[in-house]
Amino acid sequence: MAALRADGSGTGGLGWFGVLPQALPQLVAYTLYRWEVNVRAAAILGVVGAGGLGQRLYVALSVFDHRRAMTIVLAVLFLVLCVDALSAALRRRLPGAPRGLAD
Repeated sequence: MAALRADGSGTGGLGWFGVLPQALPQLVAYTLYRWEVNVRAAAILGVVGAGGLGQRLYVALSVFDHRRAMTIVLAVLFLVLCVDALSAALRRRLPGAPRGLAD
């Protein structure tokens, strides 16, 4: 940051070239983590009446349509695995990003 100030960068330059490169890996990791949590929460909230995949799961289970229920469970699992794979790929590409236990 001191080098940017000495070079004559303004506030925007300090933020863009000084702060953002340091904060971006953690920001991406946290954003993808929250997205994964929201996908799971949407399925759970739907079961209690909020709509979405969870509501479809509840309806399928209430009419004993186990094939449809399994398809919905697999769809939620697929969404979570896709978010996890995207997160792992981005963490590998971004220097300084937090690593998971599997990495």
